[in-house]
Amino acid sequence: MKEIEGDSGAVKAETCDECRSYAKMLYQSQDANLDPFADDLATLGLDLLVAEAGWARHAPNPLLLLASSGDDSS
Repeated sequence: MKEIEGDSGAVKAETCDECRSYAKMLYQSQDANLDPFADDLATLGLDLLVAEAGWARHAPNPLLLLASSGDDSS
C-alpha cells in the first residue's frame, strides 16, 4: 500500500508488483465523510506518486466515466 505521508490514511493505493498496476482504495473507517468522486479527484497527488514509481492505474474511477446515451432525439 502506498499513501501520502502526513495524510489521514483514508485513501491509499494498493499496488500489484506482478502487473505493475494499482487501485485507489478509500477507507470510510478512517473518514466517514469520504466522497468517492471528490476524494478521487482530491488525491491526484497519490496518483502522481505511484505513477512516478512505475505503476499504472488499473481502471479509472467509474464515477468519472460519462455514460453515452446514444440517443440524439433532442
